[in-house]
Amino acid sequence: MHEHVSIARELLKPYRDEKKPGFKFKDGIEFQKTPILPDLRVLELHELAMRHDVPEIKHRKGNWVQSYGPDDDARLFVTAQFRRYRELADKYLPKLKDTAAIRAKVKGGKS
Repeated sequence: MHEHVSIARELLKPYRDEKKPGFKFKDGIEFQKTPILPDLRVLELHELAMRHDVPEIKHRKGNWVQSYGPDDDARLFVTAQFRRYRELADKYLPKLKDTAAIRAKVKGGKS
């Protein structure tokens, strides 16, 4: 997620109405879209991805969001994460077809 989203969320926090679901402003404050933040729902998506619905960080699962600045940072990250996709897919996907071996492995047997 672009770092501007996190920054916008922090800057707009004082204007948020905590009693309303999602990221809504207090009465009397009107949102105006910008090139950085076209819709407040972007902040809601950020909070969902970060699992802000779970108060204690240690209990959050699957709350990983990678922040990036320049577009080149995002390309570098994606390339590093997925450059070996084809190699790993060729190695592991055929093994998933062997359901008997998977069943045995799950039950603690040898495959």
